[in-house]
Amino acid sequence: MSNDLNRRALLAAGAVSAIGASLLSEARVEALTGNPNPACEDLRNREAQQKEVELFFRSYYAAKDDLDIAAFAAHWASTGLLVQDHMLGVNCGPPGDNQTVIAGTFGPLFQAVGTPGRFSKFVHATGDLRYGVMSEFVDVPGTFFARGFDLMTANEMQGGLIQRYTDHWDSMQLAQVDLTGAGDPTTTVDLLSPTGPFVSVPVAAQLAPMHPNGPRFAAPCAPTKPTKNPASDGLMEFVSKFHGALARGDYNAVLNMMTEDCIFIHPLVFRNSPGYRTFNADTTLKGKDAIAAFLRAVLALLPDGENSYVTRVLGSLIGGGYQSQSGGIYAKEGLTREGIFMATALDFALDGRVCRMSVKFDTYQMTSAQRLAIKQAWASAC
Repeated sequence: MSNDLNRRALLAAGAVSAIGASLLSEARVEALTGNPNPACEDLRNREAQQKEVELFFRSYYAAKDDLDIAAFAAHWASTGLLVQDHMLGVNCGPPGDNQTVIAGTFGPLFQAVGTPGRFSKFVHATGDLRYGVMSEFVDVPGTFFARGFDLMTANEMQGGLIQRYTDHWDSMQLAQVDLTGAGDPTTTVDLLSPTGPFVSVPVAAQLAPMHPNGPRFAAPCAPTKPTKNPASDGLMEFVSKFHGALARGDYNAVLNMMTEDCIFIHPLVFRNSPGYRTFNADTTLKGKDAIAAFLRAVLALLPDGENSYVTRVLGSLIGGGYQSQSGGIYAKEGLTREGIFMATALDFALDGRVCRMSVKFDTYQMTSAQRLAIKQAWASAC
């Protein structure tokens, strides 16, 4: 058995034990009644795969938060590894092996963080370990910036292990000291701040001061774009319809593909100054009526709305999402001036509609006038 399969078997054991008892009891009932139900079988398979995805990524972020480099590396494939960040425009290749990428890149970072339990907190994961998973987490204050911030990662899988990932996050969530290098480090209460909401937080590994409307580095690289999407045919078809409606500004078509109680998370839902709270606290709408009001007011102005286009699809109809790039008035924004790179995670209800949609991109790569136009349109709708 290969190293990847050994690691995969070990990591899957927790998921199997967690769901095995309930599935076994249901299977016994069907055997006794002699009445197997294909619909129930499909439901059980779906729930089992969703549970496995969540358990895998809970384990993954727990290893990261515990600074356990061996356990963290066990979640990764052996070869072809690529770690990218669309907000910084770094690490665009070439791929490396487990030792080079994990031990070489994350090992020094874990040492810099130094204190277990003060790094990354799992929030959510949706996807399919056969194809790809969109995961969400929080890096707490004191890791890279004074404030904690939410991230979304597009994880491409190989044999049930992570082979390639791309991080997406929003600079506008950060404190003034992170954005410009000077000023109040925290302007709102942050319960995870180790030294209090209005006190400067020591940072283990400062990334770089953020600069409005432009690249943070002199020559950011354009991320590599493989041709084959790690997604099922069903998800490819759904994303084509769903994002197609967003791209042409048809919010009614979008709403028809959502459940009545859908959860919608978007960085531009936040109406106030930079520095919104972590764990999606200030960027979430609940229910189709609230989502309709937002899309009706601002869809034509959103970077991930009209004229945007899909660049990558990951997962299946069990769960997943897509990466996209802005067009239209945002076609010349972003680090490489080719548009803003974005990510969208999708959870599906049993009827195939979206029950949770979460979007992440760097709104600081928009101009101040573009951000103001959305804020005003959104405010006038409320």
